[in-house]
Amino acid sequence: VKVCSRLIISSDVDFATGNIVSRDALEIKGSIKPKFRVNALGDILIRGNIENAHVRSDSNVVVQAGMNGDNASIHARGDVDIRFVERGKIEAGGAIILRRNGYYCSLYAGTDVRCEPSSRIAAAQLVAAGSLTVGTVGSDIADPSLLAAAVSPEQLRRYFEFQRTIAAQFEAAETLQRQI
Repeated sequence: VKVCSRLIISSDVDFATGNIVSRDALEIKGSIKPKFRVNALGDILIRGNIENAHVRSDSNVVVQAGMNGDNASIHARGDVDIRFVERGKIEAGGAIILRRNGYYCSLYAGTDVRCEPSSRIAAAQLVAAGSLTVGTVGSDIADPSLLAAAVSPEQLRRYFEFQRTIAAQFEAAETLQRQI
């Protein structure tokens, strides 16, 4: 137990540190290793990568490197600023700033999604309640990307879930009809 206004972790978040919970701001000078969790009420600065780990903040998150892994996620009530995302999920109450590339990822912003002009997006979902600013989107060898601006991420998720439910019920009705 440590009481301070900004907790500094001078190494990776791994078995040596365990999961991190902070009531204030947090700075991690290394990476967050797979399956570890970081929670903070204040801002989080991560100088390394998020490697298949979970980060949650009631404020803003800055990742100076990037995030990778199917189970990697960031949930922030404020803004998220990150260099790259590969197979991760980001949900932000504010803006999401993507500095480089986003591959096979999901970015849901309560305001805007802003990507650098040189950024590349492939097989990704970018949903913003405000506006989208992107660089190059798509690839000849990747699945199509979904871009949605001026749409509430939560409403879009409910819409897709509703479509899946209708399709499943329609399929079940067809199966019953064939049995009769």
